[in-house]
Amino acid sequence: MTALAEIDPLTWARIAVRAAAYAASLMAAGSALALVTLRWDPATARATRRLGGVAALVGLALAGGVVFGEALFLVGGDAAAAMDPFLLGVVMESPIGAQQTLRAGGLALVAALWLGPAGRWPAAVGASAVAASFALAGHTVREPRLALAALVTLHAAGAAWWIGGFAPLRRAARQAPPGEAARAADAFGRAGLGVVAALAAAGIGLLVLIAGSPLAALETGWGRLLALKLLAVAGLLGLAALNKLRLTPALAAGRSGAAGALRGSIAAEAALALAVLVLTAAMTVLGGPLGAEG
Repeated sequence: MTALAEIDPLTWARIAVRAAAYAASLMAAGSALALVTLRWDPATARATRRLGGVAALVGLALAGGVVFGEALFLVGGDAAAAMDPFLLGVVMESPIGAQQTLRAGGLALVAALWLGPAGRWPAAVGASAVAASFALAGHTVREPRLALAALVTLHAAGAAWWIGGFAPLRRAARQAPPGEAARAADAFGRAGLGVVAALAAAGIGLLVLIAGSPLAALETGWGRLLALKLLAVAGLLGLAALNKLRLTPALAAGRSGAAGALRGSIAAEAALALAVLVLTAAMTVLGGPLGAEG
């Protein structure tokens, strides 16, 4: 893997676009999943619906940015050459193109939450397509492909659900009555136990299947990025435990400052989640443990 000091501006730009695309896509999918799986007060549900729609539109634009970035990479940064229809067609016929096509279709369904009369369940189907799109490129193109694809999809769906809960939880803690906000936080925490278990299982499975020996992988540049990602995930789990075991009970008890503390914890979770997405983007752009582009 390329040393960080040797990364050129185009590669940094590709990492930034991918990280932004991940964030928008997972926020859109997660907002839809949050609306389907959890009960929110009407005002929070409306705000979540709007956020999911806007994030989906941003994700659609960034899907095009990812395709253009790959074309730009192929021609060494020549923007005019990257616009060549034949070259763009080559990218669209690659796993990256298939991935962005499926993701765009899923995001279009999620966008209907905001722009049209579609209900929550069609948006959930779109969210599922977004999660599945992560399995169409990268390390899942090697064997055992079916197992890798299933684990990546499960991992992406769990991450989307978690990320999609940040905004409605923070809004509920700010504007909903303390009892109602505490019920929403408690429901999110209880459901999150299963999501965390699925995320952990999928992550471990992916690490074993992709890297073979986790300890050996940590000796590579890819593995060091992975170690940073795992540290950020550990921080996320710690904050989630803090929310469930201390801050949510404090909010339910009506303690002074509990709502503000919960909002601050959720903001910290969102920041760590963004760090995870940036590290994931760097891992896929720079290459995996076997040098494969993701």
